[in-house]
Amino acid sequence: MKNPLAGFTGAPGFLLAYAKTQDGVTPVDYNNLDNGSANAQPKSVSIADLLDTAKAASSGTLAGPDANGYYTATIKGTNVFPADVKLRTVALQGYFTQISPAAGRHTLSVVKMVGSDTARRSVVEPNKCGNCHEVFEGHGGNRNIGLGSEGIVVCVVCHNPGIVTSGRGIADATLAAYSFTAAENTLLLNWGVTKAAPNAALSFPQVSNNFKDMIHGLHAGKDRTNPIRIARDATSRGVINLIDGANIGFPGNLNNCESCHKAGTYSSVPANTLLTSVEADDGARTGAGGSRIPADAKTSLNQPNLADKVTTPFTAACVSCHDGAVAKAHMATQGGQILVARSAANAAGEACAVCHAAGKPEDPAVVHK
Repeated sequence: MKNPLAGFTGAPGFLLAYAKTQDGVTPVDYNNLDNGSANAQPKSVSIADLLDTAKAASSGTLAGPDANGYYTATIKGTNVFPADVKLRTVALQGYFTQISPAAGRHTLSVVKMVGSDTARRSVVEPNKCGNCHEVFEGHGGNRNIGLGSEGIVVCVVCHNPGIVTSGRGIADATLAAYSFTAAENTLLLNWGVTKAAPNAALSFPQVSNNFKDMIHGLHAGKDRTNPIRIARDATSRGVINLIDGANIGFPGNLNNCESCHKAGTYSSVPANTLLTSVEADDGARTGAGGSRIPADAKTSLNQPNLADKVTTPFTAACVSCHDGAVAKAHMATQGGQILVARSAANAAGEACAVCHAAGKPEDPAVVHK
């Protein structure tokens, strides 16, 4: 059932996301803990698997169409939601590729809450994304947002506070053999990465890919003191992605938060917002002489670890743009923590809201105008 529709290849699938108690709080963000997926990712179940009768017990089934043309997916096995979780969400992603004439039939992502679960907060207006991106097609057209759509939620089910860039787990042989473009080789040189060196991937930058941190960092682009650098391991598809914020210019006013945000949504950070994971580290050192190797970095992505480097929530929103030394020092004096071990993090110690909450003297909605 790899290609279940005649005349087409591939198949859409479902993402199953939720929030489970972590770091002592019941979070208002997705974290997808304990589902067997690495790097805080949701479970993925393809329509092709649901149509495969051999996988009825392990994945589920797809029945229909009914009299109204609808199908019903029943998801089973290890893909079901754990008990006692919140924000249960199902998103439809992916598309069919037409064989002749060849064309990818990219489809808008659809996101639905399960039962009576409270929906995750909505702070971004998709129509505003469309002012620059028109119809946004992410990840090769697998996760798409259109005008009038709330499909932006499809981004945050994966780009949640637990996800960090994965490039440090690339094996030496894979990295050495990969054909980078001339521009990418220049980036590697600027980043101090020698791809043929032992454990070279450990020299890649590692940053949060949480939506707020990543999007702020990318949109701030070359205006940051230290532009964001991202190295993603997509070698399962034959790709290594390198992104350097120094090459990005924002086509508008950076201090206009409502270029993206809904009004009234960006002056505070909700209670029980999770720590932002920035660097993953499970403490494993299996190389010669107890050194760290890329395989250790890769296994560190499997679950949250006490040695991970994290940033507290309010601070994470600010430092992703305001990354200079003076700004960081100010955040630290107000209880913000940047790149501290998860075991030492104290989100409750942030006093940012004393000045920077709605109606306060330095309300972001006021000072960013």
